[in-house]
Amino acid sequence: NVVAKLAVKSARSSVLVGAHGDHLGRGEMGNSLAKNGEQGQVHFGADDNASGVAGVMEIAKSLSSQAHNHKIKLKQNLLFAVWSGEEIGLLGSSDFAKNQKEPITANLNMDMIGRLQSSVVIQGIGSAKEWKSELERVAARSEVPFTEQSDPYVPSDSMSFYMKEIPSLTFFTGSHAEYHSPRDTVETINFSGLVKVANLVEQMTVDLATSPANLTYQKVESSHRKLDGRGFRIYLGTIPDYTQEGIKGVKISGTSKDSPAEKAGLKPGDVIVELANSKVENLYDYVYCLQAMKANEETSIKVDRKGKVIQLKILPSLKE
Repeated sequence: NVVAKLAVKSARSSVLVGAHGDHLGRGEMGNSLAKNGEQGQVHFGADDNASGVAGVMEIAKSLSSQAHNHKIKLKQNLLFAVWSGEEIGLLGSSDFAKNQKEPITANLNMDMIGRLQSSVVIQGIGSAKEWKSELERVAARSEVPFTEQSDPYVPSDSMSFYMKEIPSLTFFTGSHAEYHSPRDTVETINFSGLVKVANLVEQMTVDLATSPANLTYQKVESSHRKLDGRGFRIYLGTIPDYTQEGIKGVKISGTSKDSPAEKAGLKPGDVIVELANSKVENLYDYVYCLQAMKANEETSIKVDRKGKVIQLKILPSLKE
């Protein structure tokens, strides 16, 4: 992890702005979506997650300058973080959240903000009861439209902090065909869109840090199922579509090459509705099922494919 602090005299709490800096290297970790002929090539991670790191660095530069020149009067410290080990189970942010002594009142996380199209998705609105009113105030000043999603259980570093009862949001511009592949390159980035998303996060950071701590953590329904980020060991190779809304089940945007999911016949757009004879209505149902499964024991998976429920057989493997 790389963490910087903009300290405020007499402040006893902090607002945290973060993103993960790791990527898939050459795709050796098993969750690569490299096509034939691309294996072993560098997975550049321009969107996932150099875009988020760029956002953290620019916001840090801007707000430190504004604070130094007395253009903003901070009442809370600011922490700017680039996390390690996100792709293998939120390792860096989980460790920091577990060992941090100073209170953190809010966490703003940027994971893949470089492909803005119509709007940015803001995930985790349900993690604090004041987020909705905060976003209403920001909306009037924002250069970019946004879509709100209540669920804080997203497979990104924000969940490390939500599980420690810290209100957390993730900013996300959506999945794409280049995700987790060597094709996630700088040429595919929407730079003007990236600036707009970073400006939105900066506005929210200023609003939070120039006020006393004023967010109330909320425990979202079904959070009694303890999740551990992406740290579980069972591997299917599904790539969930985290922008899904109003869908019962887990919609996938693709499968990893040669993965159990690909071999089982799952396709982009499938909605997983049952796994190992347990109903799947949302992402944390899905993770709970994975945690209960055993490697190399064939089981059933049901998907809704264009309105038709199909049952398939899948052989889970152990994540290396």
